[in-house]
Amino acid sequence: MLFSRGSLLLLVIMLACANGNSEPPMKNTQPSTATTLGPFTILHGDAGDELPPGDGVVPVLALSPGEATWWVGDTATKTTLVDAGNIKGARWLADGKHLRVGFGTLDLDARTFAVEPSLRSFVKETSRIKGIAWFADGNRVALLIGPPGLRTDRPILHGYDRTNTSS
Repeated sequence: MLFSRGSLLLLVIMLACANGNSEPPMKNTQPSTATTLGPFTILHGDAGDELPPGDGVVPVLALSPGEATWWVGDTATKTTLVDAGNIKGARWLADGKHLRVGFGTLDLDARTFAVEPSLRSFVKETSRIKGIAWFADGNRVALLIGPPGLRTDRPILHGYDRTNTSS
């Protein structure tokens, strides 16, 4: 095997650094008994694109842009999400029966979705909303709003430059 002087020097430095470590080896902090996942249950029914995490009291729930499907046991229930907007960033409320998703709240018992009145004005701007994230308390929400689209039939907005066409 041939080494150039530079690679041999690098190899020697790497070995010296690896062997010169005076710290004791890390102790294994894993529990002595291995945790086993399962048994698994196959849930039938249309799913979705997003699975909001929750603790053991919330049902398994899958969200897609226009629909929510959740399972109690192995029974699937669905409801439509009208004007929900971006479904990522959903958060369960403490009762485990309400999910803050998009512009509103999904009520599992009533099987309904309602847009929050204070967010209704953003529904028409869905194409500009890049993300919606509910905070843990369920009383605050963050909206990530993109810039308005450029139109060639209107004056150029301040800060935009149409002369740079390279992308």
